[in-house]
Amino acid sequence: MTGVGLGGIDPSVLSQTQTQTPMNNAPPVGPGSPAQDVHGVQESLKDLGYKLDKQEDATDTYGASTQNAVKDFQKDHQLPQTGVADFQTQAALLQAEQQRHQQQQELQNAKDQYQKYQQTSGPNLRGY
Repeated sequence: MTGVGLGGIDPSVLSQTQTQTPMNNAPPVGPGSPAQDVHGVQESLKDLGYKLDKQEDATDTYGASTQNAVKDFQKDHQLPQTGVADFQTQAALLQAEQQRHQQQQELQNAKDQYQKYQQTSGPNLRGY
């Protein structure tokens, strides 16, 4: 599954270039931040399973549900629970997205291998 990560960057692209650090000078994202920045944080949170208010999500607004999702993420990753996506939080979001993407690739590879196995030797094993 590919998706848009922080700053509109696909995590799979970032994993290909380990030296790339797109957020070194990233400003904190919080209430009043530009919609594009808020959108990136919201997409990352949603991709990682955090829930957002539909209205905030639709309008790229950094409201209470986004702030709470950021706090939950920060808590889950042992970061200070400020509710603002500072540099440290944005870096952790990016790392979590990269790890999730890698896990999804590994799962897909395992499914593909299993499917190939079924196609080559599976007819005798089906039904067991």
